[in-house]
This record gives sequence, C-alpha cells and structure tokens, in this order.
Amino acid sequence: MIKITFNKKECMKKWRKDNREYILEYQKQWRKDNPNSEKRKIKKYQQSLKGKLAKKKVDNKRRMKFKNIIENYTYNEWFEKVDKTKGICPGYKRNPHFVGKNKLELDHIIPISKVEDGFEYTIDDIQPLCKSCNSSKGNRGNENE
Repeated sequence: MIKITFNKKECMKKWRKDNREYILEYQKQWRKDNPNSEKRKIKKYQQSLKGKLAKKKVDNKRRMKFKNIIENYTYNEWFEKVDKTKGICPGYKRNPHFVGKNKLELDHIIPISKVEDGFEYTIDDIQPLCKSCNSSKGNRGNENE
C-alpha cells in the first residue's frame, strides 16, 4: 500500500499563486461592498498600544527626516529602558508616582527643535516620561544638563 501525504499548507500556497488575479479581484470587490469594515479595522488598530507606538514612530521619523536627524538605538533598547522604570515616571523627583509602563512616552533629553541638523540620538539621549512631565517640559531640555 502506498501512503500519500497531503500538505495543506503547500496546497493553499500553490492555489494562491495560481489564482492571484481572482483573489485580488475578490478582495477589491469585498472592500467596495464593505467600505466601513476597513475604517473600523484601522480605527481599532490606531487605538491599540501597537498602533499608538507605530503612529509615534512615524511622527518622530517625519520630524527627524526634516532635520536630517538619526536615531541610533533599537526599540528593544527603548523597552529595556522603560522596564527599568517599573512604570514609575522618573520626572517626579520628590514624589514619584506609578503611571504604568505603557503610559510612559519617549522624551528626547535634548529636544528635536534644539539640536543641529544631522544630530545622532543614542539610547542615552532619550528617557521615558509620563505625558504630563513630557508636555510640561516642552522644548526646554533637562535642567541638570
């Protein structure tokens, strides 16, 4: 008796490859028939933590591109820095308070508006702050600098 193995993943991959035009046309028609579905998905994504981080990243990149500024750190380094705070905002010197890790924002110690063109931000040039501390700081930079 001959045993035939059936790999569903490979079959689906082949079918998608062979029917690419059909799939694209079907997706196009579905989006046309359900215009609000895509908007709901996008809105839900933008409200999620991952979506908010992506938006912040895009906004920072746009501002940085305008001044030819380079960010020389990874998001893993950033998340390690946030983890070290344990959710406590380091902006409050006398009375530290817990805000949660996901509420801490990326703050540039030397503000983007104050650096010269071509500046390179490293992990030591950024810090996690709560929204209140970050917005009250404005573009002044740290007092201890």
